[in-house]
Amino acid sequence: MFALNQCAVLCAFTVGYFSVAIANKAKEYHEKALAIATEFGDRGGERVCYGNLGNVFLSLGEYQKAKEYHENALAIETEIGAREGEGTCYGNLGCVFESLGEYQKAKEYHEKALAIATEIGAREREKTCYGNLGDLFLSLGEYQKAKEYCEKAIVIATQIGDRKGEGTQYGNLGCVFVSLGEYQKAEEYHEKALVIATQIGDRKGEGTQYGNLGALFDSLGEYQKAKECYEKALAIVTEIGDRKGEGRCCVNLGGVFLSLRKNKAAKEHFDKALTISTETGERKCEGWCYAGLADLFYSFHDYQKATELYEKLLTISINVGDKSGQGLSYLRLGHVSLSLGNYDQSEKFFDKARSMSSKIGDNMIYFESLLGITRVKMSQSKLEDAMQYLRQSIEIYEKLRNFLK
Repeated sequence: MFALNQCAVLCAFTVGYFSVAIANKAKEYHEKALAIATEFGDRGGERVCYGNLGNVFLSLGEYQKAKEYHENALAIETEIGAREGEGTCYGNLGCVFESLGEYQKAKEYHEKALAIATEIGAREREKTCYGNLGDLFLSLGEYQKAKEYCEKAIVIATQIGDRKGEGTQYGNLGCVFVSLGEYQKAEEYHEKALVIATQIGDRKGEGTQYGNLGALFDSLGEYQKAKECYEKALAIVTEIGDRKGEGRCCVNLGGVFLSLRKNKAAKEHFDKALTISTETGERKCEGWCYAGLADLFYSFHDYQKATELYEKLLTISINVGDKSGQGLSYLRLGHVSLSLGNYDQSEKFFDKARSMSSKIGDNMIYFESLLGITRVKMSQSKLEDAMQYLRQSIEIYEKLRNFLK
């Protein structure tokens, strides 16, 4: 009996370590707890320890180990008929597969988790599932679906009084509106999210919302404001030991420095971000690092190096199912081909970017791809065709401008 109580104490004790990001210490205690639970045949204790270790390994970026432990937890939950626990495991595995870039599997597991949560009336879990699916569709560039799921999560979070969850989903919804080019709405939601995070003392959430606001100002060309927000975000994620967050902040700052023509600082931040994303196995962030470095080399007119890096971004984006990244890759490759005078190839890339951005509702990439095709037609002295695409791009520009009012 003492040993089983000791197991419970060890599990509870690690919550403190996990919350302050000392994941390796948490891992040590969870492993001790698992050994005790296994020795005494405590299946319930085993499943808790497997789940906790899965979460620790996920936080450490050790995704294969996280997958293994969450699958062990799922097997036990299914064996003992614990539907709520089973749903939680499906959700955890969905997050693991998303981190691995296996988005289709992630979607399947999150949907299984949602079905169980709805079936048993677990509102908190239902909210989490909607949020996870919203986050997934945002990563996939399917913005309308992302908006739908984020809004459902907000409704439940508000109903059950979950302020942290409410703030998180306001931030995610803000990111959706940025991607849709609806910047005024995006700012409103990001500011709501930041207020909530600050009020409840959620440092990680606060860092995320500063990052989100930085991305918004970046999109609007307000680079000094973007830099200030990204630096605040970087300070917070560094303070709490969030390596993946640190990588994202560095790549974002690299982009701002590039826009401010501070090329040395830009390269330093892109290189640092690439090192971190490779270390943590965050493939999507790795792709954005290549995009930033490619933009840098493009600005130096080193088109061969830029092409190599844009192609790396494209490969990663295809592998992880990132439609937004694919659209950006095609757009940038179109610009490189245009600069080299390869007009037919350039038009093909711009057309692929236009098609991809149209599917996912990315108005900014769609607008830029139309402008790209306009430039191709002008370079070929096909002025009538150029005017046709220019008129289309003006229509999209007016739509984007209206969102800013």
